[in-house]
Amino acid sequence: MMSVKQVSALAVLALGACSTGPKVKPEALAKVKTVGIVGFEIVQQQPKDLEISIGGSSSSDAIDSMPMSKIPVATKHGSEVVEVLRKQLQQDLGWKVATQDALRKDATYKAITKEQTSGWRSLPPVGAQYEVFASEGIMDYWAWEKLGADKRQELMKALGLDAALVIRARTELKESFTLKKLYGGGNYHPKVDFELKLYAADGKDVIWSDYRVAGVPTSEKAGHFAGISKREALDKLVVVGAEQTAHNLKVSHDGGPKK
Repeated sequence: MMSVKQVSALAVLALGACSTGPKVKPEALAKVKTVGIVGFEIVQQQPKDLEISIGGSSSSDAIDSMPMSKIPVATKHGSEVVEVLRKQLQQDLGWKVATQDALRKDATYKAITKEQTSGWRSLPPVGAQYEVFASEGIMDYWAWEKLGADKRQELMKALGLDAALVIRARTELKESFTLKKLYGGGNYHPKVDFELKLYAADGKDVIWSDYRVAGVPTSEKAGHFAGISKREALDKLVVVGAEQTAHNLKVSHDGGPKK
């Protein structure tokens, strides 16, 4: 059963998902020069495993398909996506974006990250077919969101940042038509969307937010049979998808597409 906090978090996400376009504070954004991606995670859809059921579904099947909280797991492709975002933001917006190594080596950031990600955690649930990934030594999205404004302010001051960015990537597996479907095969094309918040130096004011910086399915594909695909191949394509969507961040930052 979900806790009250988890239900509240889902309600916030649902409201955010219904919002239209980015919300920006141009005057505050114009003053930003130095930024860090201080919180990050990927909510990544996983391939369906081949399942054989005899005599219909059971109550355990329903339980297995229920949303649940999942601790983010640090992966190589998680770190690669953060680096993609860092370089694109630096190139398109002219910001100096702190490297992951700079964050990992900072004593204050390291201590607060450990404090926020150790032990039992109450995290909002994700769908049963999703896993949550992160970058080694980088706070996950919810670890940052649960910090108080004073801690956020302390971190930004220690890191020398004008603003702090938290990003959550969401990956869906899209399928293209192929004759392989005739014998249970197919191709996956990951689609990566971003959700983000940029906090001002006071740790409270959100000066840029967007609940859906939308991407498109990758043209490159990862083949599968009966839903089973190589995890490494899919992870590589998630990085490719993130590179595609990262080009849309400037449009979001500028307030959305011009009419």
